[in-house]
Order: sequence, then structure tokens, then C-alpha cells
Amino acid sequence: MRKALILLSILAMSVSAQAEWTVRLTVEPDDFPPFLRTFGVADGATDGYNILHDIPLFLSDGDTTAFFPVSAMFITALSTDMRNARSAHHRWDLLFQNMPMSAIQWEIDSLPETGIFQASAFHADSTPADWVDMRISAVIVIPEGFHAAFRWSVPFGEDTIPPYVTAWSPPHGAVGVPRETAIYCEVYDDGAGVDEGTIELIVNGIGVTWLSTITAIEGGFSVHYEPPLAFGWDSDVRVILSAYDLETPANYVSDTVVWRTVADSMGHTVSGVVGTGDPLTPLSGAVVTIAGKADTTDFSGNFSIGDISTGFYTLRAQAEGYSTRTYYLPITADTTLQIRLNEIPPPDVLLIDFDSGSRPHIDGGDTLGEDDIVADQLSLNGYSFDRTSQNPSILDLRLDDYTYVVLVTPVRSETPHEVIPDAHLNVLSDWVEDGGRLLWIAPNAGDYADGTPAGQRFFELFGAVFESEGRPAEPTGNVDRLSGEARWFILNVDARYGLNSPADNYIAEFSPADEFTHTALASQSSSPAPVSAGGRVMFRDLPEHRAVISSILFGSINDGFFPNNKSAIFRACMDFLGKEFSIYECAERPSTMSISAHPNPFNGNCRLIIDDLGLGIDAIEIFDVAGRVVANIPVGEGPRAFPLDGNAKNGSTQGPSPTTRELLWQPAPSLPSGAYLVKANVGEQSITKRVVYLK
Repeated sequence: MRKALILLSILAMSVSAQAEWTVRLTVEPDDFPPFLRTFGVADGATDGYNILHDIPLFLSDGDTTAFFPVSAMFITALSTDMRNARSAHHRWDLLFQNMPMSAIQWEIDSLPETGIFQASAFHADSTPADWVDMRISAVIVIPEGFHAAFRWSVPFGEDTIPPYVTAWSPPHGAVGVPRETAIYCEVYDDGAGVDEGTIELIVNGIGVTWLSTITAIEGGFSVHYEPPLAFGWDSDVRVILSAYDLETPANYVSDTVVWRTVADSMGHTVSGVVGTGDPLTPLSGAVVTIAGKADTTDFSGNFSIGDISTGFYTLRAQAEGYSTRTYYLPITADTTLQIRLNEIPPPDVLLIDFDSGSRPHIDGGDTLGEDDIVADQLSLNGYSFDRTSQNPSILDLRLDDYTYVVLVTPVRSETPHEVIPDAHLNVLSDWVEDGGRLLWIAPNAGDYADGTPAGQRFFELFGAVFESEGRPAEPTGNVDRLSGEARWFILNVDARYGLNSPADNYIAEFSPADEFTHTALASQSSSPAPVSAGGRVMFRDLPEHRAVISSILFGSINDGFFPNNKSAIFRACMDFLGKEFSIYECAERPSTMSISAHPNPFNGNCRLIIDDLGLGIDAIEIFDVAGRVVANIPVGEGPRAFPLDGNAKNGSTQGPSPTTRELLWQPAPSLPSGAYLVKANVGEQSITKRVVYLK
């Protein structure tokens, strides 16, 4: 084995009474090329990342390397790590990533004459315990899975007394100080002297050193600051002066004074009304704050805050569900305001995570849930969204606040999963039937298609026939390629899928139930062939609602060029839900024609009320989900005139208005439970209504 050599050489020495030096490390791991790492101390360096002194190192998980860890916004590793020369103690950890057993060697004669240098090897799950004196031993072995640590310390200098601050003006505790006052102090050191470059003045939390005049005086420096703006009336002012001396290690002082400005002779009142909209509608319960004081609006939206001194202030008004409004105001007299808050619109999408914690996607060494992928795609495609907790109570969700719902249910695995309860399914079904737009990612759709009546009702909203549950992922699998027509995706889709992956385990197969459902994405016809049907993503397009069901998981679509990537396919599904009109060709339905059904679902008779604008209904047909006619209801011919008793010769009765008809449908005894489509033909036009029959 070739040993890793880390050669330590001191490249620079004393500068301005502060020792500056670097240690150059030549690392040569076994069977890998050598590389360089550097650590040391320097004036102006920090214990974190400093762009002027440190050199960042950008890593990937597979790299074989060593680095100094650091915590910065985008920087986590350094190849050169320089520390503050004014500190007496430092420790550098050199972390080994994917490194074999190595040896570290240094030249004892190259170390500075003063200071203690030590090295240690420590396991990744522990901390350094046994330290080697680097002035006695010139080598240390770093076993595989271990890291290296170096530490350095120097004895304290002769001067151990920090600088001191005096001659404060205004002094600590002063009251009634003029608002336009200047700030002055002096800082001295009786030993090594004050380091001018370290003097820092902070006023009310803001660094103002760059606006101050610093002048050398005997034994130290004076600091003079004139604020560009007057301080507020009757307010505390906190001033901090800090500095180091020139000793090594440096001694530090920080001195704080607090004083209070003069009170205004007369306070002012800020009042007004908070509302929303145009014209303004008052808002009660809004909170208005200014000068550290607050008031809550009453039922008329009014607020009033008194005793505000003359000055320049920030006023904020906020209320739940509304954007916060901020004003920057000069207050010189009583002030009346009218504040308009804008209502925060709800997000576009509600992402319901009902996958029981399933994480079928492998991302490097991590796993992701389909809900994570969907959240990323919603963000990438510009949708605002709320995301539920795991397996939430759908009864508690405010579905009507959202334009779209994306529901994620799990792929089948060895881990048991929860099925959405019936009461919750009925809430979702009602929302969709009322015009909601839903994308359901349902690889294991059989839980519902072959489940309870509530589950079947929900599944049938998507206009798909559940043909097969698919195969296990191994050995054959289900989906290798996905194809779709350009009318759905702008261009024809030919995308790869994660065949034999956890996301390919028992992937449901669909076919269209009727002419209102379209196969948007289908899997390959062979290698492997579908069990029964190739439909994987189905688009349901009805005048009453629009829905998409997908048995494939977007996270396992292997990204290619547009449109053969998950982002384009996901966006196409959402775009379909967002269409305003049906995509199939049919006559335009008058907006006032309607069919209502009571009760729905029903288990005996269903009362149908049809408003046909008085044009006359030609026929009423009942279809099953496969598009077959299962019943015809006679309604007579041509325009009708109802007798006073409300009975018509055609078997129907007059409804609540002269343009409506009320009919009773009693299914034949042989008709099974399920979803059915009631279709009323009015001339060249038609209207439809979905009903659910439960025996």
C-alpha cells in the first residue's frame, strides 16, 4: 500500500505582530492520485467561510477525497481552511470520504517555534481522544473509516488585559437626551495597544463604523458618530463599542451604554378604518401596529392608537386571510387613514397524500414518495398548492377552496396500506360531481374498483373500466414504455418507465368506459404485454366534471426530451383538467337546461326532474358505464300542454315550472348496482346526468 503523505510546511510568518502561517497537506491515498489541502491562520480570517481566505471544495457522494467541513449557505467543504490569527486555540478536522487506510507524515522542523501542535485519528462515530505530539512523532496512521484532526495552541502573551472604553457621550443611563445628539467615546489599551482595524460601533443593532470618525489619540483612539437622522421621541438608544488589542492572542472588549431621548411635549393619535374590496367593506379583528403599540379593529373596522410622538414610523395592518399592508409615515399631527387589505387567494391545488407513507422512488441513496414528486412538479409548473399530512381526514378538508385536487394513493407493496374510508370517498365523489377537477394517481385502483359501493362510485367517476390489477414487478413487470397522442401532449409521447422497479408493482390496467373517456397514455403492447388492456392514464371529459386517473407514478417516468419527461406529461394532465369546454364534438348545451335526480345514490326508485326549456324531450335513455342502453323512458312527442291537474297522458307529471318534467325511473330487477348515465335528447341537443344505483 502506498502511504498517504501530508507534508506540513510553514509558508509565511509574522506580519504586524500577528503570526500568519499555512500548513500545506499533500494527501496521497492508496491507489488514488494525490491532492492538496491547506490550513492555517491569518489576519482577517474567520472560523467560518471567508471568501478572501478560504477556498471552497464542491463534492459529490462518490468522490474519494478529504475536506475541511464548514457550514455556509452554499458551501459545505473547503480545500483551504484559514482561521482567525487572533485566537490562541484552533482545531481542524480533515474528513475522509471513501478513503482507504492512509498515513499522514509531517516535517517536525517546519513547525513554528512556539505553540503546541497535535494530531489525532478518530472514528467517524466518535471524537478525537488520543493526540500525538507533532514535535515528537512525525507520522500518524488513519485507518479506513477514520478521520484526521489537527489542533494548535499558543501560550497567552504578556498582555492579558483587554482594552477599555471611556468618555462616553451621552453617558450610560442619561435621560432627556436631545434627538439630534452625536455619539462619542474613547478606547484605550495600556499594553500592546488598540488594533484600529477591529474597532466596531453599533447603534440600535446597526453597524455604523463606516459612518464614524476614528482618530488616533495618545494610548488609543476616539470614535465620533453623528446620526444622519434624529432619534425617536422618548425612546431608548443602545450603543456598543467593541475592539481588540494587538496582543497574540488578542484581548477583546465590548462596552454597552443605553440612554433615553427627550419625550415629546404632545402625543398624536393615529386612527382610521381597515377594510377590503372596492367599495371598502370594513374588516373586524384586523390588527394595526405602530410605534410598539397595537389596536384591533371593531365590527366597523375602526382602530385608534394614541400617544404617538412626532417622528417617522412604520405602520402595519394585518388580518387572517389577507395580505399584510405596510406604510412608512411621518407623524406630525393627528392622522386618519383608510387601509385596504387584499384577500389572499387560496392555492390552485390541494395535494392529498393518502399513500400510507409509500416511498417507491429511489433517488441516489434516498427514497421518495410519489407525493414528493407531485409537489415538485406542481412547483415547477407554477401551481400554488397546499399539501396535507399523511392519510388525512378528508372530511376536514375544505375542497371547495381549491380549483384542483391531486390525490395520491399507494402502489402495492409488502407493507399494508390504508384504504380511504367510505364517508371520505363520498365527500370526494360529491365534490367531483359538483364540478371539481381531480387527478387521481392510483396504481392500485382495484382497492376501489372492486371495493365497497362508495369505492366503486368514486372509481366510476373517472370513466375507466378496471381490466386488471397487473403483475408483480418481478420477474416480468408491467410498464417499460408509455405512448400518447399529440392531441393530448402537443407532440406524440414515447417515454420510458421504471420497469421492474418498486413503482412497477401491480400497475392497474384500464380501458375507456364510454365515448367520454380517452386513453391518454398506454403502455407497450409487448415485452411485456399487458394482462388485459394497455390504458394507464385516462382522461374523463363530461360537461358536468373532468377527471384524470393514472396507474403509473410520475416519479418513475425516465426523463427524456420534451414531451417524453415527467414534467411535460404531468403538465398535460393538469392542462386537461383546466380546459373550459369539452374536447369531444357535441352540440352546445343551453345553460338553462338541466337534469336533477333524487335521491342519488338510490336503491329503489329515482325521481328525475328535467328542465328542457319547454322544447319537448324526444327520448330519455339510460346507459351503463360501458355505453350500453339499459332502459328507455317514454316521454311523449312534441310540445306539451299540461292539464290543470298536472297529469300528462305520456306518463310524466308536470314539475315545479311549465318547462320541467318529473319522471320516475324504476330499474329492472335484473339490473345490477352501479353508475348509470341518464341522457335526455332535445332535438339535436342532449343533456346528461350521472346516477348511482345501489341494490
